[in-house]
Amino acid sequence: IEPDVMLLVDRLNGWRDYDVLAPYVVAQPEWLVEGESGPQVPWSRRRLLFFVGHVPKLFQARVRFDIWRQIRSSPHVTLASATINCTVGAYHVCASQKRIMAEYETHCHQACGHSQLYPKPCYSSPEALQKACRRYDDISTSLVDGWSEILPDIIRDSHSVSHDQYLDLATRHQFCLIARGDFVSTHKITEALVLGSVGGCLPVFVLPNVRGAGTILPYTRWLDYCLVSFVVSESTAQQRGGMSRVLDALLAAPIREIKAKRRALRHLHPAFVVRRNSSVHRPSVAEFVFQEACEAAQALRRNPPNISGEEELRRRRRAVRPVTWHRFDDLTRCEVG
Repeated sequence: IEPDVMLLVDRLNGWRDYDVLAPYVVAQPEWLVEGESGPQVPWSRRRLLFFVGHVPKLFQARVRFDIWRQIRSSPHVTLASATINCTVGAYHVCASQKRIMAEYETHCHQACGHSQLYPKPCYSSPEALQKACRRYDDISTSLVDGWSEILPDIIRDSHSVSHDQYLDLATRHQFCLIARGDFVSTHKITEALVLGSVGGCLPVFVLPNVRGAGTILPYTRWLDYCLVSFVVSESTAQQRGGMSRVLDALLAAPIREIKAKRRALRHLHPAFVVRRNSSVHRPSVAEFVFQEACEAAQALRRNPPNISGEEELRRRRRAVRPVTWHRFDDLTRCEVG
């Protein structure tokens, strides 16, 4: 690669010094891209928390399910997932070895929308289903919130929400809870920040490591997420009683702090939307990402890494990033729960 060429890649394993994390972007609807806000529900009349979206199968990622499981009965929370009955509810078959043997090909059809046009078996053998069931064992064996307790709630919350409905609902809540799904990052990070910038919900980010936020959140070189959001560690969100503490903390959040975060969010809008007519005088995400790349290149030239290939590999495995570059990597200051 030539020294003045920026290389854009998907990086799944580890980081290099001065890597730039490009955000997802909001490209529609037009009112959101342009930063227009319609009539707003007063803060005191909004519901507390909005948590809507895909829930992965538990052998792929379970943080969203663990959160849903804890807050599913809270009167302060709005919940919906078009997939939770397919990815979780369909696995109530795991509670019975007899059903595993008899229904391994068909147990998911009703919950996942099987049709005669696509007669795909759920699993190729009872053994394959049994292996998947291991990640659902804690539900099958629970005496408190096992299948009989959670399945009615799964069915209750298993419905889709259109994009327009999603945006409208999010503006009627005080906080939007954002947790990773099938992948480490999620477009909901950007969506929540842009919604917050036009007067919608304040983001609450659930992070694998609140001391290494720059591996998930973009622009940590200059953007202090503690000024515009709250954060929760995944370990807190997934432990029993953890989300109850988070809800209590949000209910008790000082209104002065909330107002300050909402004001700060207004200035972030251009960094997360894409416009065709953007420029350095009226920037959108392209200008911000190129600026980040230029800053990284200049910093790298001033301070070239003096490490061996083996040491760089070790850094990548540990996801080590230079503290001097990502100034706001550590978000323990605004951790709740």
